[in-house]
Amino acid sequence: MKLVKENIGPGIVVSLVSIPLSTALSMASLCTPMMGLSSAIYGPAIGGLLGGSDYNILGPAGALVAILSSLVT
Repeated sequence: MKLVKENIGPGIVVSLVSIPLSTALSMASLCTPMMGLSSAIYGPAIGGLLGGSDYNILGPAGALVAILSSLVT
């Protein structure tokens, strides 16, 4: 319970940044904003629950890889 109390504040701050960024990246990828919103919610939630590391980095950064790789090529 102590771990949850310590991480709830940073989790809220990260989610406030992640949700608009995910929707913007989905629109940049020619998808709907709802696809970005669902990926911002469900992706990190599943990764956080099933991840085996104490230091998982989850969020919209994965979409940047696909966008940047298409721009580079």
